[in-house]
Amino acid sequence: MAAGYETTSTALAYATYELARHPEVVQKLQTESDQLPLGNGDRSDEETTEYPDYDVVAQMPYMDMFVSEVLRMYPIANGAVQRSASEDTIVQGIKIEKGNDIFLWYETLRSFSKSSENP
Repeated sequence: MAAGYETTSTALAYATYELARHPEVVQKLQTESDQLPLGNGDRSDEETTEYPDYDVVAQMPYMDMFVSEVLRMYPIANGAVQRSASEDTIVQGIKIEKGNDIFLWYETLRSFSKSSENP
């Protein structure tokens, strides 16, 4: 339970930080949010008419891009991909012998914007 709480609060903290740094992003998100239809027609209570439902929010492309970018810039869960060299090779002047293990850390990939399609 602590892991879910910690990862969520950390992601929200980074998102809030980026929103504070970029008021133009806040404006774009507000504009996108203002265009959402409220409710789905299945219920008539006040909550349904005040807030968009999950299916509507899931169709917010700018919000999706914002969240993806925050998670790229500030990865919450770290990890790595491990590969073993199947033959001797040289990569950018570094000799890698057959059988050597290579670890590619996710955080390293995400920290370089040129490794992302459109950061």
